[in-house]
Amino acid sequence: MSRGTLALTIHGPSLPLSLADDLRQAGFTVQRFSTIEEVAAEAISNAFDVVLASLDLNLEQHRTAAGVVAQASPGTPLIAIAGRSSTKDIVETLLAGAVDVLEWPVSTPVLCLTIDRTVANSRMRRELRTARRNQRAATGSMLSKSSAMMSLARTVSRVANMPSSVLILGESGTGKELVARELHQQSERRDAPFVAINCAAMPEHLLESELFGHIKGAFTDAHTSREGLLIRASHGTLFLDEIGDMPPAVQPKLLRALQDRVVRPVGGDTDIPFHARIVAATHQDLDKAVENKTFRADLLYRLDVIRLEIPPLRARANDVLLLAHHFLDRFANSLHSDVRTLSPAAARVLLSYPWPGNVRELQNCMERAVAMAEGDVIDAQDLPTRLSQWVEAAPEAASADRLQTLQSVERAHIYRVLRACSNNKARTAKVLGIDRKTLHRKLTLFGSDETPHKGQNAPHTSRNE
Repeated sequence: MSRGTLALTIHGPSLPLSLADDLRQAGFTVQRFSTIEEVAAEAISNAFDVVLASLDLNLEQHRTAAGVVAQASPGTPLIAIAGRSSTKDIVETLLAGAVDVLEWPVSTPVLCLTIDRTVANSRMRRELRTARRNQRAATGSMLSKSSAMMSLARTVSRVANMPSSVLILGESGTGKELVARELHQQSERRDAPFVAINCAAMPEHLLESELFGHIKGAFTDAHTSREGLLIRASHGTLFLDEIGDMPPAVQPKLLRALQDRVVRPVGGDTDIPFHARIVAATHQDLDKAVENKTFRADLLYRLDVIRLEIPPLRARANDVLLLAHHFLDRFANSLHSDVRTLSPAAARVLLSYPWPGNVRELQNCMERAVAMAEGDVIDAQDLPTRLSQWVEAAPEAASADRLQTLQSVERAHIYRVLRACSNNKARTAKVLGIDRKTLHRKLTLFGSDETPHKGQNAPHTSRNE
């Protein structure tokens, strides 16, 4: 097995031509080139673990070599070999982009150890970047600096291996399915299927057939028997998205299946056991739906064993730029764009906008911005027009530059979070990172624990406090 693939350039009198043979005998795969440009041309189609170059200690040559290698094969390390040199020359070579500088003559064992170390470090960095990229792609909705989201992430880790049903609540676009997938990935069920269905996307008879399956001839067009998703997700996870929109006629059949852990296919007379974990999600207030008799209370109790609530993006404003840069990186890579960052003006617009569509809206916004940007920076005009129009029209945006007391800023933020949390004080305190007594004291200080300051919308008392 090769110790690594090297691109070796030998030019000038400083290195012997036999060096390539010495490195091959030591176990490396070596390709020899006359110039660094030849290395770059080959690196476009063939990856090298290390580029080993003999260089005259000329700063411009070092910059050129490092730049050529970086453009042709990003992340490929370059080791420079040169004759006698000053400390200043070595420092300039490292600053120009080389990962190491070796003075010739150097023994073959020392050279091989240096290359081994460089190859190992390079591979470790690549694996770490890949792991981080995969993790971010899988858990983008949980990428957060807010205390509420970090608490949610800890809860997900704590309950991932429990068999109990989970109910995920949150507005549309907050990332409920991504949280469900994270539950699955952190559990021992990760190698079994994750099966998702949108309960609002199909009529009653099709939803029943999808969930429970059917036998041949059970209804028109049932030309063959088909197993349902509860069976298909056995030993894995069944994600019931928009459970609040499940037709009333299907709800008691799902309740029976969850209670008895068996399903009966449409048209069948035999019960079949299943072993899937149930994770449900909705943007609706199921407690109100129970009051309005559009959702069964006993089904809610069966689903709501562990409740996870995802706060809206407007309630965790310090996550906006974090997520924006995450999506920027993702779309810049997928669209082969040169975009690398946000301008201060674009960042101000993103922070001022209330994000009614939550993380999904931000993701779509950043995809559009990356596509529209002409340089390597996203500016305000690259963002959707509705963002700038809202910011210009918003009263708070017009007064944003006015000096305010610390208490008025705190008061406005607390009431903004309170409204975003549907006036649920327990949830508001959790998002703000304070206890309920502190929240009550602050609201009393601002005027009343039920009546906001003038200019604020009065919150009503939530029965779920």
